[in-house]
Amino acid sequence: DFNKLFRSGIPFLNHEQETQARSLDPHKGASFIASLRADLAAFLNSSEGCTTLPPVDGFHRMLTWRELNGVFKEVLRGERDDV
Repeated sequence: DFNKLFRSGIPFLNHEQETQARSLDPHKGASFIASLRADLAAFLNSSEGCTTLPPVDGFHRMLTWRELNGVFKEVLRGERDDV
C-alpha cells in the first residue's frame, strides 16, 4: 500500500522480527546497552583509530544504532563491509 508508506513509515523490522523483539525480556536489551556503552566508552578513551562491533540480530542492531545516535552522535561514523 503506497499510502501506508507515508502514514506509517517503513518499519525497521519485519513482522517476524518485531514479534520476536517484543517477546524478548526488556532487561536483556538493557544489559546489552550497558555492555555497549562500556565497550564504546573504553574505545573512546583508548588511542585506537577504529573499532568493530560484534555481529548482532536486527533487534540488537536497532538498539545499537539508537544508542549510538543518541549518545555518541558527535563521533559516529558507520561503515559497512557487507553492502
